[in-house]
Amino acid sequence: IWHLQLCEKDGLVSVTGSMVIDCTGDANVSYMAGFPCKQTESPQPGTLSMYFHNFDPAALDFEDLNRRFNNAVESGEVLAEDMGWHRPSFFFEHGRNSNHITGFNAADSRGKTKMEIAGRRSVMRMLRFIRSCPGLENAEFRMSSAECGIRETRQIIGEYTITEDDYLNGKRYADGICNAFYPIDIHTDKGLFRKHLEKGVVPSVPLRALIPQNSKNFLVAGRCLSADRPAFSALRVQAPCMAMGQAAGAA
Repeated sequence: IWHLQLCEKDGLVSVTGSMVIDCTGDANVSYMAGFPCKQTESPQPGTLSMYFHNFDPAALDFEDLNRRFNNAVESGEVLAEDMGWHRPSFFFEHGRNSNHITGFNAADSRGKTKMEIAGRRSVMRMLRFIRSCPGLENAEFRMSSAECGIRETRQIIGEYTITEDDYLNGKRYADGICNAFYPIDIHTDKGLFRKHLEKGVVPSVPLRALIPQNSKNFLVAGRCLSADRPAFSALRVQAPCMAMGQAAGAA
């Protein structure tokens, strides 16, 4: 039987259970329970997405915007990673920005807090830059994400580790619990590394990848399963994470 002490609004409370499912995304419970985990020294960057409106994309001079942005990067007014793929034209054509918040590991509260602060500073730099550009003086936020999207922190070392070859070849498992669909998608400071699935290939996830080594009555679900980095980059997205949660609950 597992004993947990939780912090609620009214203070600390103790609970017990015969089974634990770690859905933290960061393998926090697995780590605290002492099960083997792995954590990269340079996690993929996070993203604090922002969306703008109240401007006319057709009236913008993208060549001038790119030049202004590059000048702003050189002067230190903005960081290159403040703009999705360092290209203002991509942002203004779509009205949204996929920035990169780099240099932080959000596996624990301190790292997560630092990333959130850095994300908001990035958004503020972009807002000031955008409003200094012709045709964007009145641009406004339509929506900004409530928190940074975290791509990578800590994972368990499971009874089975899904590999890149497993994923790209659509390996099937006797203990398979769900399918996946996303391309390999590794974000780096230098750009995006992506490998698409061949037509008709449907990857899957085995239950063993949700079971930490040396554990008993314990499962994980979502963005802390056992996989190598390329396979993990495809399995970290919402649809397979939700499916893993459903499967772990059923198991």
